Amino acid sequence: MYIYQGEPTGLKGRPQKHDGRVDKYVLNMSYFIEDFSSNEMKIYSATVYCKAFKRDIKLAVAIFYKDGDS
Repeated sequence: MYIYQGEPTGLKGRPQKHDGRVDKYVLNMSYFIEDFSSNEMKIYSATVYCKAFKRDIKLAVAIFYKDGDS
C-alpha cells in the first residue's frame, strides 16, 4: 500500500496512514523517484507498506528500453 504523504485534516480520529493499494500494472508514479537512468533502462523506487511483512519496504521498478524506445 502507498504511504499517505498529505497534510493532516485536523478532524477527530487517527491520521490516515495508507493511500491505496499498489497495482503492478498501473503504478502511481507520483510516489516513485528516479534512482538510475541510462539509454537501456530506468530504475524507480518508492517506500511502501507491505501487509505480509507488517512493515515499510523499499520497492524498485526497472523499465527496460529496446532501441531507445519504451
